[in-house]
Amino acid sequence: MDSSLIRESNSFARIWIKTNGCEHSLKNGGCVSCDYWAGNSVTSEAQLETLISKLRCIEDNPPEMLLLNTNGSIFDEGELCRVTRIKIFAELQKRLPETKLIFETRAETIDEAVIEDLKFFNPEKVIIEIGVETASQAFNTLCCNKNLDISRIPYIITELKAVGIKTFANVLIGLPFLTATEIISDTLYTIEWCFQTGFDACVLFPMNIKPFTALSWMHKNGFYNPTSLWALVDILASVKPELLQHIEISWYPGLEQVRHPFYKEPVIIPITCSDCCKEVNLHLTNFATSRYNRIDEIERAAEIDCSCRKQWEQILSNNDTDIFSQRIEKTFYEIATKAFGHEWLKSNWETILGQIKSVGALPT
Repeated sequence: MDSSLIRESNSFARIWIKTNGCEHSLKNGGCVSCDYWAGNSVTSEAQLETLISKLRCIEDNPPEMLLLNTNGSIFDEGELCRVTRIKIFAELQKRLPETKLIFETRAETIDEAVIEDLKFFNPEKVIIEIGVETASQAFNTLCCNKNLDISRIPYIITELKAVGIKTFANVLIGLPFLTATEIISDTLYTIEWCFQTGFDACVLFPMNIKPFTALSWMHKNGFYNPTSLWALVDILASVKPELLQHIEISWYPGLEQVRHPFYKEPVIIPITCSDCCKEVNLHLTNFATSRYNRIDEIERAAEIDCSCRKQWEQILSNNDTDIFSQRIEKTFYEIATKAFGHEWLKSNWETILGQIKSVGALPT
């Protein structure tokens, strides 16, 4: 299958274009929670031909919004060469002239050539969705394995805004190796940083544990626990009211979870408990699908009286006070021992320590 079309509603669809896979996955092991991997090569001709076939399926009843994805980053020359990308842009403009287009990519793939090519479209019809995950360089590198230079993002956003293109930041809730308190404080810091940097919106993703990911391995081996859905509620309740209208949420149980046909195991999603999950998700869905009464919806969710809510509050009040730098070294040592054994660790531990310290100043 060289591309796939998912029509989620009359207003929204997404198309996945098959490529040779995520170069970050191929070269650096990929992000810990992500199942975008390296794959078999596919020709530019096949990429264009199959995309056109999918566009034919929806051009007579075009969605208001189309999200275009690859196995990694839509603007990565290693996945889609520039010539093919320009041809794809031409087909999108020809067949879906009124549809708003979302392009998902890594920040470092956006350069002058990409911005020049995007001028092909009415800028009001384009949104660039960038995986920020966390604005902390230490957390981004050590908890996400994102391999992203955070300091470059403000320049990219400035250049995109200069040509009138909107940008969305994807933000993860529930990074491994963080305490519950750190998860909330880091997400709130990241949201604030994204808006100060110039992003038009933030999309919050409570972390899902997907099969065949590093996060899944850590969960199975006792190094990661699923994030409580209460974290999302508390974060939304703490966001400044003027920013709340520019927050989107995804990957929470109110949305239908479709099992990947190749996955024997289901994706583990953030939850509360069976007693309150339906009510919590009702408020979150109301928040997600409307711009009105958002503060009320989150306040009502936060006020739900349930034993699991009290347990979550207890976790927040009892968080360990150990220093992150010490915690990350200890956990990396335990993970390396479990994954590769003591002999491997003897030969590689100094290299691992060097990589930890190369990130720079760590949170204390």
